[in-house]
Amino acid sequence: MSYDILLLDNDRTLLDFDKGEKKAVTDSLKSFKVKANNKICKDYAEINNSLWLEHEKGLIEKKDLIVKRFKILFEKYSLNIDPVAFSVVYENNLSKSTQRIKHAKKLLVKLKKLGKRVYVVTNGTATVQNSRLNLSGLRKYFSGVFISEETGYAKPDARYFEYCFNHIDNFDKEKTLLVGDSESADIQGAKNAGIKSCLFSPQGIKPTQADYVITDLLQLLKII
Repeated sequence: MSYDILLLDNDRTLLDFDKGEKKAVTDSLKSFKVKANNKICKDYAEINNSLWLEHEKGLIEKKDLIVKRFKILFEKYSLNIDPVAFSVVYENNLSKSTQRIKHAKKLLVKLKKLGKRVYVVTNGTATVQNSRLNLSGLRKYFSGVFISEETGYAKPDARYFEYCFNHIDNFDKEKTLLVGDSESADIQGAKNAGIKSCLFSPQGIKPTQADYVITDLLQLLKII
């Protein structure tokens, strides 16, 4: 099967979200005169991931999520910090995160030379995601970018993908492949949308509903 339309997740697929998140938490806490450590960063990541999973299930709105995660964290550490004010500082710091996943740019360069159409499909805040993609130098390789906040729906909701499909010229499900690291958002989302999927799992092969699994981004070239 030849895939001409590639839908690529952003966080943990193209850009290294985990490193960016840790730095953003550390820098933001420093702004509020609090010294971060590995434990508080780890606890935040777990809280944040849990709330995003709830968001994917439609259990919490994004506008509530971006504040609640810090409210929970600060209560856990008895920190007297306004979660709303902190969220603004954090989002600003996160928007500057541009560290790429290994071989991300190399893959995009090759896909462009092959004439493939590449679109980013990502859950997140529009300001943050647009800034990171622009500053990373990767934006020029995309035919389009679909951010959940701008579409009104989030992966894995089939309505999110319907929005994407309606905004892709000459869209063909049979020639479309979604690539991402999340079983719940990307792989389940592709299944809901009726398209093929590829799980990006740099930690190694693991059980999945995906049609393909890769451990290095360049392995995608053997599939398409």
